[in-house]
Formats: sequence, C-alpha cells, structure tokens
Amino acid sequence: MLLLKQRGVGLIEVLVTILVIAVGLLGLVGMQMASMKNINNAHHRSLATIAAYDMVERMRTNPAGVTAGSYNAVAVNKSTTDCGDSCSSEAARDVSEWAVALEDSFPDGFAGSVTSNGNFHDITVSWTELQVDSETPANAPDFTLRVKVYAP
Repeated sequence: MLLLKQRGVGLIEVLVTILVIAVGLLGLVGMQMASMKNINNAHHRSLATIAAYDMVERMRTNPAGVTAGSYNAVAVNKSTTDCGDSCSSEAARDVSEWAVALEDSFPDGFAGSVTSNGNFHDITVSWTELQVDSETPANAPDFTLRVKVYAP
C-alpha cells in the first residue's frame, strides 16, 4: 500500500468556501437592491394616491368652480409653472398648487390630469418608476381616482 502525501488540499477548500460565500453575498445584495426599488415605487404609489385625493378635496371646497367646468380638462406636468398671485380664479390657483405639490413629490417626472366624464371626474397621476437595470425601458404607471363631486 502506497501512501501519498497530499499538499494544498486545505487551501483549495478555503478557496471554494470563499467562492460560495461570495456568490451568496452577491445574491443577497441583488435582493436588497430589488427590495429598495420596490419600496421606493410603493412610496410613489402612496404619494400618487395622496395627490389625487388632494385635488378631490380642492374641488370639493370650490363647488362653484366645479359647476363652471373649471376642472373639466386639467393637465399638468413638470413644465407647468406656479401662477403665484396672478391666478385668474380659485380653480387656476388649485391647479397651480397641485402641480407644485406633484413636482415636490415626483422630482423624476410626473403628469397629472383631471377629466370630466358626465357627473364624474377622473383624477389621474402618472410618474416615472425606478428600474432594476438601465436596459429596461422606463414605464409610467398611473393612479386614477373616479369621484363624483357634488355641486349646489
């Protein structure tokens, strides 16, 4: 029986162990990044919900503007500016302040609209979500709230 001395076996075992741990840590980092992206996107969905309800409350406090149709075709985006003290009506001020609030909530890009559909109004907020990789095209999810604003 011939016995051979083995040398370097412990070093190979250590290298394999380091490789397995490195692959596991890379997987953990990838899961953490995906989790952070999803948390941020969920936060944006919450902000969109709050923004839509904000416009609904603005409309409910201005029933004369709703009756006059001042909220029937509203569209705001990043280029919409604040009218400051030069707003021509309460509805124009509401839209201007809503655009500023949306810009504060969605600095990467947004669009907001209010459309009339008979007795109902559809308030829609769209925004840009974070992507896992740069090759994925940016999508713009939206949140739409349909409400009936009662005007006297």
